[in-house]
Amino acid sequence: MAINSLTTVTLLHTRFPAIVSATSVSSATLMLHIQAAESKINAKLAKRYATPLPLVPVLETIATDLALQHFLKTRAFPQEKQSKSAWVDQFDDSKDLLDEIATGKTPLVNSLGAIIEQITTNLEVWSDTSGYLPTMTEDAQEAQDIDPDKIDDIRADRDDFGNL
Repeated sequence: MAINSLTTVTLLHTRFPAIVSATSVSSATLMLHIQAAESKINAKLAKRYATPLPLVPVLETIATDLALQHFLKTRAFPQEKQSKSAWVDQFDDSKDLLDEIATGKTPLVNSLGAIIEQITTNLEVWSDTSGYLPTMTEDAQEAQDIDPDKIDDIRADRDDFGNL
């Protein structure tokens, strides 16, 4: 099992017992599907949380479902039947929940019910010029004009920054 793994082969067997009867599927093969699911989870959540993530109950469920879905899509069903398979589609709720966690719509909560802190090193910077006249227009270049208030504010901000 991988270090800091969010799910296990045993959980895959428990969630989808039909895998146990498929004798050609080894634990090593299932671990490849687990790693694919966990890579997807880490990639989706890396902007908001430090990865690899600790074991969190909801992520265990999501990782198990995504690993099973990955297995079913790639190993259990022929290509032409994937889009019609209810077995594959049943795990879409976990994908939706992962998207909600990744966007911050749903908080990530540990097993004690505490919200896991988000990282603050990946902050976005926004610029808002909505209070000024637009510099660029679809009109002729000669008709474009720079709002004098915008220029004054830029200079004032620059002066304030220089005095820090």
